[in-house]
Amino acid sequence: SIGMCSMLFLTLFFLGKIGPVGSSGRLNVVLSKDMGVLRLAPAAALAAMTPALLGFWLCVTRVHDNWHHPSDAIAGALIGSACSIFWYHLGYPPNWSATSHIPLVSPIRDQMDQDQIRAGCIDESSPLLAPKPLVGVAGVL
Repeated sequence: SIGMCSMLFLTLFFLGKIGPVGSSGRLNVVLSKDMGVLRLAPAAALAAMTPALLGFWLCVTRVHDNWHHPSDAIAGALIGSACSIFWYHLGYPPNWSATSHIPLVSPIRDQMDQDQIRAGCIDESSPLLAPKPLVGVAGVL
């Protein structure tokens, strides 16, 4: 399950960095505000999915070598997949989002929020923009 968890997390991360498929059938990669948009062929999506294929291959070889029963490998893959999806979405927005390449907590996203406030898209009193407390091991810092 650890192998599948790490490989699926990498796949989600790479797909998030590539971004959603553009209207022209090509994939858009936003490098930064200054650099603009880089357009990639769908082969980039296949390359980004390579870690998930490696995780699947790991499950198959464990069963083939008689290290695990098929139900054990399937259960491990499901547990690992659920954990990786959970942990990915704690730090990043969904992959179909236009800002999937920006972590949920980052200076770039904070600047985007400030730009939206200035443009009048978000009200300053919105609870979404309220400062969030830092939570540590012993509680709120």
